[in-house]
Amino acid sequence: MTSYEAERTITTPRNEVEETEGSLSVDTGPVVKPASAAFQAQYAGRDIAAGLIAGSMAIPLTVGIAMMSEYPIKVGLATVAFACLIGWINAWFRPGNYIGCPGIAAGLAPVLAVGVASFGLENMAFAIFLTATIQAVIWRFNWQRYILVAVPVYLVEGLLAGVGLKIALKFLTFTYEL
Repeated sequence: MTSYEAERTITTPRNEVEETEGSLSVDTGPVVKPASAAFQAQYAGRDIAAGLIAGSMAIPLTVGIAMMSEYPIKVGLATVAFACLIGWINAWFRPGNYIGCPGIAAGLAPVLAVGVASFGLENMAFAIFLTATIQAVIWRFNWQRYILVAVPVYLVEGLLAGVGLKIALKFLTFTYEL
């Protein structure tokens, strides 16, 4: 039992082991109530540190996606600021997302590229909004598990490797003028 669970333990009257004719009563011990993932003041420091780490990791990712899409770096920085704000607001309504950060992810960059190709560069804001809406709906209704069943893992890994390679190649040409 972790220290967090120990703090949330609710004790019940303990049953002693009693042997009666043909029956045995066993002490079950304390009952542990599942803890809420909502904001708790005692964990504010850890929550703030986790938010800063997640936000600082999102900065190079969104800047890389902006460079890959041949947009100014300011667009990537504005996107990460907006995504962090939306993620912070969503965390108040649906806390407890331990493995992911909401926002436009690198895996949706190809969807965004198709949207820009279909709708044109002047409708980039609409393509970003549509991509973010699709991701928010998937996140809200927990449809990730169905998508992971329908889409093979090697396809997702290949897609993300391709996005990473394109970001790396753009970074090399941007940095070293190759």
